[in-house]
Amino acid sequence: MSEKIFDNEILDAFHKVIDYLPGMMNEPTAIYLADANEYKVTRNVEELPFETMEGEQVVGFVADVIKKGDYFSQEITPEEGVSTFPFKSVIIPVKDEYGNSSGAVLLAQSMKKRFEMKEMSGTVKTALDQITEAINDLNIKVQDVVDANAQILNMVKESKENTENTNEILEFIQEISSQTNLLGLNAAIEASRAGEFGRGFEVVAKEIRKLSSSTSESVKKVDEVLKGIRKSILTIDATVSENTEIFETQAASLEEVAASIEELNSTVEILNSFADKI
Repeated sequence: MSEKIFDNEILDAFHKVIDYLPGMMNEPTAIYLADANEYKVTRNVEELPFETMEGEQVVGFVADVIKKGDYFSQEITPEEGVSTFPFKSVIIPVKDEYGNSSGAVLLAQSMKKRFEMKEMSGTVKTALDQITEAINDLNIKVQDVVDANAQILNMVKESKENTENTNEILEFIQEISSQTNLLGLNAAIEASRAGEFGRGFEVVAKEIRKLSSSTSESVKKVDEVLKGIRKSILTIDATVSENTEIFETQAASLEEVAASIEELNSTVEILNSFADKI
């Protein structure tokens, strides 16, 4: 049983349980019990750079707080030069039955875990923000490709229609060529019947048939070229359509990823908020 060193019952009660209190804290905590003049009981922790000894006089700011009897709580960061670790300082004045200050319970609690958690969540949030920005940029570029493919498909469709129109023109020319060839054949027959008088007409008939044959061959070659073009257009159409579908799927996937990252960002903010409450 601990020796009774306080006249105040509250301070005496704290003295009895002081060695159990650190286990109730979520971070390393130094605990001190003091009367109006000196520190009576001290429990330093190696995580904090305080070496307050029993019997040391209570002076300065702590003495003023105890004298005034006001509750004090403040978070101290390394930037303030008091400690290499962030910690929370709490002074709880204890009064007697007359309302006079008899001493205080003093706590110095490390906030290292909390700050590490905040730093970690901040790092994660920064990384997620960068990933989100990259995904948004990529999504825009993918959408640009989809839009470009749509324009290409429209041009391919127009080209396909133009080749089909050209095919009709070629058929018309082929029909004219056939009629011209028939006309040349009839002219040759008539020239043959005319004998000597039809020789000049026979030359004309031969040239007509020659022109018809040449036109027919040219039409066939052009038709073959157009068939090749139509085949290429159909291939381009199929390829661009397939690529467009792939890019649209990728764009949808990127949106899902962005939504998931947004949820992670929300979780990180909750974690950051939770760290503030530790």
